[in-house]
Amino acid sequence: MADTNTTLDLTGLSVPLQAFPYLRTNEPEAINSALAANFHNGSIDILRKKSFEIVYNHCNLGAVSFNAAATNAACAFHGDSDPRSFALIIVSHGAVDIRTNGATLACRPRKAASLLDFEHRSVISVHPYYNNLTLRFTRPAIEEALAKLSGQAPRGPLRFENQLDLTRPGPRRLLAIVDQVIALFEQDPGLTQEPLLVAKYEQLVLTALLTCLDHNASALLRTPPPPAPPKVVLAAEAYIEANADKPLRLADLAALTGLSVRSIQLAFRKHRGYSPSRFLRECRLARAREMLRRAEPGTSLLAVSLACGFASQSLFCRLYRERFGEKPSETLAKG
Repeated sequence: MADTNTTLDLTGLSVPLQAFPYLRTNEPEAINSALAANFHNGSIDILRKKSFEIVYNHCNLGAVSFNAAATNAACAFHGDSDPRSFALIIVSHGAVDIRTNGATLACRPRKAASLLDFEHRSVISVHPYYNNLTLRFTRPAIEEALAKLSGQAPRGPLRFENQLDLTRPGPRRLLAIVDQVIALFEQDPGLTQEPLLVAKYEQLVLTALLTCLDHNASALLRTPPPPAPPKVVLAAEAYIEANADKPLRLADLAALTGLSVRSIQLAFRKHRGYSPSRFLRECRLARAREMLRRAEPGTSLLAVSLACGFASQSLFCRLYRERFGEKPSETLAKG
C-alpha cells in the first residue's frame, strides 16, 4: 500500500479506496453501524470525541472486501467473537496494537501487519493519526478455495499466523497483488458492477492469501498433485465453452470434476499446452467477435470488453487483434 504524507490532515488526506467513500463522521453510532454492515460486529470507544474524525471507504468483492480508514485521534474498537471471518490489517501511517486471546499483536508501516480470525474477542487500539487498509474475507470462502486448490478439505479450522513480518517475501508479494487489484478498481469503480470481473479478482485475492501467507494447511498446497486424465480436460473445456458468459472460477472446474484445481491445471498443460484460463480467454474473445458482428448501432468497444470479462479495453483490443488479425473496431464497422 502506498505511503501517505507524514502528517494527516483529514481535509486533504489520501485514504485508499477514495473512489468508494462510505462514511466521514465522529458519531460512534454511525461508525458502529458501518463497521457491523461491512467489517465486523463490535463497538468503538472514542477517547476525545470533540477532536475525533474518521474517514472510511469500502469496496466489496463478495467474499472479499477492502476497507480503508483514517483517524486524527486515538480510538479503540472492541470486536466481538465471530470465527466466520478474517481481517488482515495493514497500516501505512501511525500504529495499531491488538489484544486477543492473551496475546498482543502490532501493526506498523512497512514492518508488521496482523491477521485476525476473531475466534476470541479482540481490542484494536488505534494510535492518533493513523491510516490503514483492512482486507476482510470469510472463512467459508477461504476454506472452499483451499479445498479446491489442494483437492483435500483441511483437518479442522484454517488458522493463519496472526503476526505478519512485512519484510518477508510472502507478505510482500501479497501486498503487491492487493495494491494492483485496488488500483484497478479505483481507476474504474464501475468494475464492481461486472460479475465476471468481480469473481475473477475475488478468487485471485483468496488464492494469494493461501499461497503467500503461512497457515496450518500450507503443506497441502506444497504437495504436488497428479495431473488429471485427458477426459477431464474435455469435460472442463465443454463446461468453460458453455459458461464463458458467466463468472467462472477454477474452483467451479474442481467441483465439476472432483479433482483439485492444481490437478486440472497440470492436465491442461500436459494434454493441451495451455492453461484453463487461456482457454477461457479464447472462448471470451470468440464471444466478443460474435457480439461485435451482431452489434446494434452505438455499441461501444468498452461495453463489449466488459461484458466478455476484460477489465482493460486496451488489453482486450491487443488480444483481439493478435487472435483475429484485425482490430475490434474494424469488426464492429463491418457489422
